[in-house]
Amino acid sequence: MASMIEDLKLAVMGRLDQVCAGIAAGGDPEEELARAARDIEALCDRADQLYRDAVSSMW
Repeated sequence: MASMIEDLKLAVMGRLDQVCAGIAAGGDPEEELARAARDIEALCDRADQLYRDAVSSMW
């Protein structure tokens, strides 16, 4: 569980680094942030599903 949370944190931080790089390279900040928000939401949804699957398999 702790490693799953750490993996999620690293993935989110990596995606935010990509946003910063995209904006620094002249990308539209609103578009960069909107794409990142969708990506981060998907990451969280996957982590949530993995957690639910793990918990349900314990019972």
